[in-house]
Formats: sequence, C-alpha cells, structure tokens
Amino acid sequence: MHSKSDALYFGGFLNGEPTQFIEFADGAINITSPNPVNIKCSTANITAPGGVNVTTPEMHVTGNITVSVTFKPSVQRAPVPGK
Repeated sequence: MHSKSDALYFGGFLNGEPTQFIEFADGAINITSPNPVNIKCSTANITAPGGVNVTTPEMHVTGNITVSVTFKPSVQRAPVPGK
C-alpha cells in the first residue's frame, strides 16, 4: 500500500514559478518563502562552526537569554543606549 504522504511532487511543465520551496543544492539547503517560516519543537540546537549570520531590520526575542562572549580587539562594538 502507498500513500500520498510517501511521495514528493515535482510540479509540471505548465505550472507557474513557485514562490516558496525548499532547495537541496550542492553544499546547502535553502528555504525560500514570501510568508513566515515557523519551526515548533521541544528544543532547537544550531551547531555552526563557521558562525551564524542574521540579517533583519527588526528582531524580537521572548524568554531568558544566556550569553557567553569573548570580545576580540578587532571587533567594533555598537554603543549601548543610555550609557
């Protein structure tokens, strides 16, 4: 027995260009969407030895934040408002 959940749909020749998709490219997995992307799980872990880059005009964080920082002399720090 097979179910539709056992398959992937690759689209047809007459379809328009997709606006949201997951691309399995050489050396990367890319998620593209004009809509929000939501991830819900009990715990999320990111291991990125090369670093993590976030580019956004505004960032919201809810919850406690624990920070462990090593400052490097060559890195410029932004001034803290009110200090």
